[in-house]
Amino acid sequence: MPTTHALELPEILVRVGYFLPLWIFQVVPESGVPRITFKPKTVLSCLLVSKLWHQTLLPVLWHTYTYECMKSASREVLDRNIPHLRILDAHSDLPSPFHCTNLTELSILQGALDMSAQRQLVRTNSGLKALRWHGPYRKVPLNPQDFVHLNRIQSLVISHWIGGNGELARTLKAVAGSLVNLYLGWIEGMAKPGLAVEVSGDEGVDKKHTDDLVLPYLETFTSSCNWPNGPDPSDLVQSCPNLRSCDTILTGEIDVMRLSNTLMDCCPRLDNLTVRDYAQLRLGEALVRNLGGGGSRGPIHRLVSITVSQVLITKNLVSAILLHAPTLEYLTIMVQEVDVDGTEDSGVATAFLPLVGCRLLKSFSFCIWNRASRSAAILEGLQQVQTWGCRGIEQLFLDVTPPDGEGKQEGSASVEDILMDGLDLGWTLCPKRAVITTSYVLKMKKDFFQDLFGAVQGLEQLRVVRWNGLVFERTRKGAVHN
Repeated sequence: MPTTHALELPEILVRVGYFLPLWIFQVVPESGVPRITFKPKTVLSCLLVSKLWHQTLLPVLWHTYTYECMKSASREVLDRNIPHLRILDAHSDLPSPFHCTNLTELSILQGALDMSAQRQLVRTNSGLKALRWHGPYRKVPLNPQDFVHLNRIQSLVISHWIGGNGELARTLKAVAGSLVNLYLGWIEGMAKPGLAVEVSGDEGVDKKHTDDLVLPYLETFTSSCNWPNGPDPSDLVQSCPNLRSCDTILTGEIDVMRLSNTLMDCCPRLDNLTVRDYAQLRLGEALVRNLGGGGSRGPIHRLVSITVSQVLITKNLVSAILLHAPTLEYLTIMVQEVDVDGTEDSGVATAFLPLVGCRLLKSFSFCIWNRASRSAAILEGLQQVQTWGCRGIEQLFLDVTPPDGEGKQEGSASVEDILMDGLDLGWTLCPKRAVITTSYVLKMKKDFFQDLFGAVQGLEQLRVVRWNGLVFERTRKGAVHN
């Protein structure tokens, strides 16, 4: 019998097809912004090889549709290939009506299609596993009937809706049987208690309850906008017994003590916390401290991963983080400013104290986005770490928005200088992993990177160092500066 070539078997050919270059990750040279670009030339050439290749690889070509990258396709071509679509990114210029029923991922942005067309898309794709739905500019109430058939949904992003009168609770209840990841954006009209559902009693009197809302599979919860009319994160996390990650913005309207108590009582598996506090009320600091056993209540819920974003780095924040030192492996601190004069409470060196106190730390990231901070001050703070407690650290990320006056000057490092400084100490620059242009960081003195690598030379497990978007990987273990 003649032997069949592997590439004549559709089940093998289609697997090969998904490895063909179709969506290319590129960094725009002018701005340094990463971007995914549609490059169909290779796949189009393969379609011409044979009828089998055409039939097998055409679904690969049309697996994902995003208008910005594929708007050159005519409506006739698009209609013919709609059955192949599995991922749809619906933008404002998407032709309407748009009939497809085989989607697994759907993203609807504001202004895309009219409301009836949006609802038709959601309701006719019962196989959706991921839905990102931004409501209309003039917000309307959530309709739970749009979600009742989504029994496979795992990831849900909803924003710019009205969720009061129990509509948000009923919507979440509709997808509770499969939902793993939830992101709540701008949800308005939430009275207290925000997730209450009105029901009629025996005597026709309206009652309110939330007892039947349980999200048993939810592991990740993100709340990006909290204000007096938005959902209280405490109301939601109490319905999530298997929650692993909580990400929320803290405002003066949030009862931090109630939130920390609810997380400890209702979410025993929680190990990842992200808090963003821009109101200068130190609420994030309080939440981290309460979970670590530093509050008045007493119980301890130590975390594996902490991300804190607030206005100023303080020793109080760091001391709250250090309560989690016995378990902490991943730490990110993002601040708007530091005291560049290095005062005792909020100096640059304060940010690096966890490198001494957290022995299990594997990844540390420190970011400042205020232009008053100078790169040299951050390096000096790192160099003040005399005894590294986290000898097994693997990743170190430092991102500092340079001041307007810290521009390229005489004696600044060149690309060649950076490469040489890295190679001398066992590090190599990785252009493919850089997220901003090289010219952006060519502002430090010539020996800056040599000093940076020298400060971490004794950390044998350290594999990756990032400075302002430049990513370096270790080329040899235990490199020593001569």
